[in-house]
Amino acid sequence: MFNSTSRNYFWFLVFLSLAGMFLAGMVIGRYGPGVSADATKYLSISENLLAGRGFFDHTGRPLLWWPPLYPIAIAGVSWLTGMDVLFAGGYLNLVLFALNIFLHGAIVYYAFKENSFYLYMGGFFILISDMSIRIHTNISSEPLFVTFSLIFLIASVEYIETRSPRSFWWMTAMSALASLQRYLGVSLIAAGGCFILYAHRDRIWQGIREAFVFGILSILPIAAWIGFHNLGQYNSFWGVTGSIVLPMENLRLSISKILHWFLPYHPMLQPVFDNPWILIALASLVVVLINKKENWRRLGGAMMQPYPFVSWVFFILTILGLMYTVTTEDHVDLFSDRYYVGLLSLVLVLLFVLFDALILPHLKIKDAVFQKVIVSVFAVWFVIYPGWSMLKYVTESRRIGEASGYNVYNNRAFHGNPIIHLMQEIAGDNPDAVIYSNYTDGVWFFTRRQSPLMPRSFTMDLSEISQNYAGWPGDKPGYIIWILPNSIYRSVVPPKILAEIADLELIYKLEEGEVYKVSAK
Repeated sequence: MFNSTSRNYFWFLVFLSLAGMFLAGMVIGRYGPGVSADATKYLSISENLLAGRGFFDHTGRPLLWWPPLYPIAIAGVSWLTGMDVLFAGGYLNLVLFALNIFLHGAIVYYAFKENSFYLYMGGFFILISDMSIRIHTNISSEPLFVTFSLIFLIASVEYIETRSPRSFWWMTAMSALASLQRYLGVSLIAAGGCFILYAHRDRIWQGIREAFVFGILSILPIAAWIGFHNLGQYNSFWGVTGSIVLPMENLRLSISKILHWFLPYHPMLQPVFDNPWILIALASLVVVLINKKENWRRLGGAMMQPYPFVSWVFFILTILGLMYTVTTEDHVDLFSDRYYVGLLSLVLVLLFVLFDALILPHLKIKDAVFQKVIVSVFAVWFVIYPGWSMLKYVTESRRIGEASGYNVYNNRAFHGNPIIHLMQEIAGDNPDAVIYSNYTDGVWFFTRRQSPLMPRSFTMDLSEISQNYAGWPGDKPGYIIWILPNSIYRSVVPPKILAEIADLELIYKLEEGEVYKVSAK
């Protein structure tokens, strides 16, 4: 990948990749990777695939919300290694973290081969991104999606430069796999079509033909999955209905989350994160006032170079895809930034290009002095924000388990919870009993038992619940593990109301929760 003059940077990236994998290994060393509610679905589907039960999660629902590749990948690693699906998924993402650091660094290298200052500063920034390590130390589909995306972008640049069949097929394979990993992968198909048309801008009809072939081949696998599995078997496109998507609010949140890569969260900075338009407007005003036509001409030329070109096109298409597909309510938390991990090196490339064209010409400082100043500023920033943040994250994870907000279950709070221990005892003593819970995902994670959903209601109106769940739990009596506090799953009907439609017997009452026997009336 690198010529002889770049061997130092190659080994620098290898070092960063191994260092990143080591840090991630320290994070998951206590209990394993972080496990969210979504993660339990991925893992249980993988386990069901290994058991020959098909694409169903632990509640018995079919896989509709996401494409099938990630649970297949986890099941494949588990089958090959004999590891439990939890550790198969965790170690898969650990290896992908090293690979993605390398690929991010490769993109920065290809964009700035002659500027070692940008190369090394960009490499360190990629390593110390706590956003990136948090995604890779949880069971999450993003790491593999990022791998496909970065390989796709490198192949796209090669195609723009050479129009080679090899790069065309790499683009096609990666965009098809990315779409099977996450539905957002169709943004790669849109981007690939743009890149092919741009590469053939002098012979537009040939470009249209190749873009059409690329689009058909790339979208065929995910179209087949949706057509035969989702629509053909369950009459649902992707299982999601009623989600509220606010495009402009999603855009504001996207910009805030990217700003958070560079600015620490602090109450004094809250107005910046709440209103990122102000900062963008002020920065844009300053840049417009200090630059002349030749500076903008230089920027335009730089932006049309292969790597900056694919960076800004892919960035825009990804942001547009997120604006119109992400449920806004799930996107509000500033630290919930998993959708953006694949944009890390692209944002760096664009910032370096903007700095080169619009800021650097106005800095009348000798190169040696300039580099010393920038290195000093970078070192201070590193210590104050990402370095300190990374240290706190790794230290806390070693103490309580993976310490991000994504990890709901695989942490000290749940592993040490008496109600969880009681649930495990009940599951062991009653292998045929159904276990219900407000934390259904936790039932599967700690017992590896299928756990049907409890009745749900947003109104808690008894007549509505009685009508919708008449005769519940039918021929599936068992136990209800009611975990307190019920801070997440507030739509689950509590035992006090369920007692009106089913026979409940309280058998254990702890500060951390309650256990009931349940059967139909």
